[in-house]
Amino acid sequence: MADILITGFTQKYTKSGDPVDWVTWVPTHAPQSMSNTERVDHLNPANVKLPEGANGGEKLNHMGFIWATIEPAYRAWKEGREVPLNGTPLAAWPGITPEQADVFRLVGIRSVEQVRDMTDTIRSKVRLPNTRELQDAGAALS
Repeated sequence: MADILITGFTQKYTKSGDPVDWVTWVPTHAPQSMSNTERVDHLNPANVKLPEGANGGEKLNHMGFIWATIEPAYRAWKEGREVPLNGTPLAAWPGITPEQADVFRLVGIRSVEQVRDMTDTIRSKVRLPNTRELQDAGAALS
């Protein structure tokens, strides 16, 4: 799986009225400074048309890496289901309040395991006074 967090999906319409799905995602190392919003169909490596004889190389590998994380979440969104998490949802963690969970979600953290695995950079972006202690508690829980 890619080291990214999906922050949302939207659907917009072209001038001709055709629906186009968009995804917004961030790399986990910079959740507040490197937001990416892209057409979903442009991220699927299967949709890439290469010139004859070209293999795509690193670009297709990178796209496949990103798509592996986006695809299951996109399918869930299209089916009207909650975007799947890898790990324990923050709402199921008795060690934090709903308000604290909302602060974590602002930087793209949605699971106890993501709290446990926060880097110093991400932890500095979480506007809570006790993030180190919460991270330790998350590690003890998972």
